[in-house]
Amino acid sequence: MVFQRPTLKLLTAALLCTVGTQLCAQSNSVATPSQLPSFEVISIHEHEPGYWPKFERMQFTEDGLIWQNALPQSIIIYAYNLRDPKLLRTLIPGAPKWIRTDWCDIRARLSDVDIDRLKSMDSNARASFQRQLLRSLLIERFEFKAHVVPTDTRYYELVVAKNGPKNIKESQPNEKQNMVWIDLGYAQFSAFSLEPLILFSQEEEDDRLVIDKTGLIGKYDYEFKWARSPRTMARPGTTSIPQPPSEEEGRAQLPRALEEQLGLKLVPVRGQLDQIVIESIEKPAPN
Repeated sequence: MVFQRPTLKLLTAALLCTVGTQLCAQSNSVATPSQLPSFEVISIHEHEPGYWPKFERMQFTEDGLIWQNALPQSIIIYAYNLRDPKLLRTLIPGAPKWIRTDWCDIRARLSDVDIDRLKSMDSNARASFQRQLLRSLLIERFEFKAHVVPTDTRYYELVVAKNGPKNIKESQPNEKQNMVWIDLGYAQFSAFSLEPLILFSQEEEDDRLVIDKTGLIGKYDYEFKWARSPRTMARPGTTSIPQPPSEEEGRAQLPRALEEQLGLKLVPVRGQLDQIVIESIEKPAPN
């Protein structure tokens, strides 16, 4: 199976399903099961041979987790908050190929104690707890073992430009999240974080990691248009979304467009970030 450069469909799925492709921006030690919270009940079923899911859908519920068409690599990516954009099409170091080809459906339930604990957590604490639950699931059901190594790399930080953000309006309470594609270089967002900008920037800027340092952590309404790099354009006929207008429209390349339209800036950085390396992982027995 050959995995091509991320397409608009993959980026859209990443945005709507909240399954990011991210490299550790901070240290994430691989804990033992006794150090982690865990689901009370876990059910895992493989798909029939030859079945090709169209997308992954992951949802944490009030009492547990439902993950349809889960790829083990996606579970690891989410559990350890990995931020490497190349993982859209390449394996995590040390991993067997099947973690990107073998889909499964997961249903898991929390204990009544943990259900009550979650209700008292803020959004950040809840997200951290949910990632720990998935780490425990990986260890218990996939016999997952890994370690974290510091890696010297070049990346970008997305920061607020000198004159501050602009054209980024805070969403109304209870506003429904919505995304409208005008063409492959122009989209409108309602009640969204800045994650779409991170994904677009990573794809356009040579698949280099982008870390959000703007401090803008809420949900916003904004639109963004830019001149896409030819190497990231979909081949004619592979998408139903219109191609961008001709360059006579005067669209700027992504870094300048970010600064001019939204008051944000990409700053190149070189430093050490943590990367996970898999030691072993086994296919889970279905139940």
